[in-house]
Amino acid sequence: VWVPPGQWVEWFSGKIWTGPQTLGRSFAIDDIPVFVKAGSIIPQTPTGSVPLTGSAQLIPPVLGFTVFATPNISSSSTNVYEDDGDTTSYLTNQYAWTTATFTQSASQVSLVINAVNKTSTFTTFPAQRSFQVTFSNVFPPTSVSFNGANVPYDAFGEALPSWKYDGETLSLIVSTPSVPTNKANTVVALGSKSDPSLLNGFILQVRRASTIKTLLDQSFPAVFQEDYE
Repeated sequence: VWVPPGQWVEWFSGKIWTGPQTLGRSFAIDDIPVFVKAGSIIPQTPTGSVPLTGSAQLIPPVLGFTVFATPNISSSSTNVYEDDGDTTSYLTNQYAWTTATFTQSASQVSLVINAVNKTSTFTTFPAQRSFQVTFSNVFPPTSVSFNGANVPYDAFGEALPSWKYDGETLSLIVSTPSVPTNKANTVVALGSKSDPSLLNGFILQVRRASTIKTLLDQSFPAVFQEDYE
């Protein structure tokens, strides 16, 4: 695998690489070798928010952002382009842009989702939508806020707003309620930051341990704590 100049995060292992260099890597059958530029903000449509088929023709009601935080990146930004996904109306200037900006300090990480910048003729763009913000490779926070209000913890992430922490991917996931798209929205996580110790492939080690446990659980009719000691 050729790694271009700069720092890159191996998505599914959490390991950071500095290019340019050529890597000789071995991957398990369930590994996907995806490398993301350090500090990148990847827009996504969260699973379950749209149908599995025909979703390209829909404006998602929930817009997701995954931030690949690394210690050396203090800020970054991205722009999300959207149109109706179904017609050629974009040719007549019916489209929208949403800008998101990530910042990181010694004590917190934050993401500001700016008010949508859309053309006046794009009348089908939603007036409100929810957001799901994921900070990857960070420690669990001491508190989370959305637009200045405290966000409660929910292990399943079902409440809106709420936050949860995925220990297998070392990710903080914040889910917001539906809010106006013509106003800026800010997610702040205190006590959560990226750290070099999280970027040494620890995520892959956790995944391997989880896979081994699953195989053991499937191999024995009853599993006791002493079986793992």
